[in-house]
Amino acid sequence: MLFYMKDEQQPTTILVTGANGQLGQTISELYAKNNLGLEFTFVSKEKFDITNEDAILTYFRNNKFDYCINCAAYTNVEQAEKIPKIAFKVNAEGVKWLAKACKQTNTIFKRRSWITILLLERLGCIVKNTDIIFIGL
Repeated sequence: MLFYMKDEQQPTTILVTGANGQLGQTISELYAKNNLGLEFTFVSKEKFDITNEDAILTYFRNNKFDYCINCAAYTNVEQAEKIPKIAFKVNAEGVKWLAKACKQTNTIFKRRSWITILLLERLGCIVKNTDIIFIGL
């Protein structure tokens, strides 16, 4: 089972970060066409800055989620090579702070990983991946 479904009276709640990115937009578009008994909340970097630890913790304490799928990422390869600190702050520290907030609020944390691929498959999307990996500092 992709997500543990609580019951019919309380939908399973899922926070998706990186809503304006390619993966976040795809999940949002496909979810709009499907009713899976899941309640998604999509947040972009304008509303939810994963580089701000305090803001993340506050957001999670003020909102209850069963799952968090992190689709936020710094993907500009050329800029990441020129200014690796920005990519590290988003792709490493931001993920750490998301995981920490999830742990503190008993939210299951999923990265851009197999769980996202399974979700997209369930929604009827074929997933392509990138062959670019930025090692960083």
